[in-house]
Amino acid sequence: MDTEKMQDDYFEKLNKDILPGVDFKKLHQSCQGSDKQYAKEVLKSLHDAFAEVYKTTYLTDMDFEFVSVPAIIKTRNTGITAIGLVTLDVESSGEHWGTHLFTDKGVLELHGENLSKAEKEYVSKNFIPYDYWYTVDLGRDHHVDFENAPEEICEMREYCRSDENGLQMTQQQ
Repeated sequence: MDTEKMQDDYFEKLNKDILPGVDFKKLHQSCQGSDKQYAKEVLKSLHDAFAEVYKTTYLTDMDFEFVSVPAIIKTRNTGITAIGLVTLDVESSGEHWGTHLFTDKGVLELHGENLSKAEKEYVSKNFIPYDYWYTVDLGRDHHVDFENAPEEICEMREYCRSDENGLQMTQQQ
């Protein structure tokens, strides 16, 4: 299985089919407001695209190494909720390697070398430190506490998985 090609295909699908249609200001407002429907829909589109490209939402270290997955991000200091992609090292129990954050200013790669000084300051002031919860399942991960996730996070995550009928998708054979 060529996981690097899958990752490229996933990013291509996002860049071509999903991100051009996202209203980032509306997404930010939805994430912060009581009506999270738009945020749920954007997150579900990321999740569904992942499932379509990878043919699974269950990742194991036997099949995958580094994978960027859809996630809900909640900042610790400001309480901001956001949608994004987190890059995980599946081989090392889900070690977190990077984040693409969907902000009211567009997609920003946290700690990215292409961020302007103003973007770095914006990210540092508003989004760091943060917790995250991804929408897929990992065979093993001790870094994310799904059992104690805030209710809004659980609702957003469940919305993405609603058409899986509560069943875990099996790994690709």
